[in-house]
Amino acid sequence: MAGGIERRRNVRAPFQASAALKAESGGNTVSIEGPTRDLSLKGLYLYSEVQLPVGTPCEVQLRLMGSSTNLSLWIQGKVARVDETGMAIEFERINVDDLAFFRTFLHYRSGEPEVIEREFSAITSVDGFIQD
Repeated sequence: MAGGIERRRNVRAPFQASAALKAESGGNTVSIEGPTRDLSLKGLYLYSEVQLPVGTPCEVQLRLMGSSTNLSLWIQGKVARVDETGMAIEFERINVDDLAFFRTFLHYRSGEPEVIEREFSAITSVDGFIQD
């Protein structure tokens, strides 16, 4: 980030998948679909021409399609940042199994497994973040 302050608190890994976001905005249900750019234990970046206000609660369906698997993960979050190409979504609640997937994925993709473990320990100590 040239000339700016780096605000990221978690290691991000490049990750392209399909995601669908649902949110309430202006009394209407808004559905947005698009590709992701990156993923961390606490959030993702979604490319989108439609941007919601920062702080908007949302539910994200992350679709993982592979040669041998089709998996959908559901995560509750909020819009953390908006720019000209999309939105950063901060995760607020996640299923324990989905969090385990992110942990393993980031171990391999980030190149920083020891940092991921520290982040994982910090996240699992936050009340209400993990849902059964």
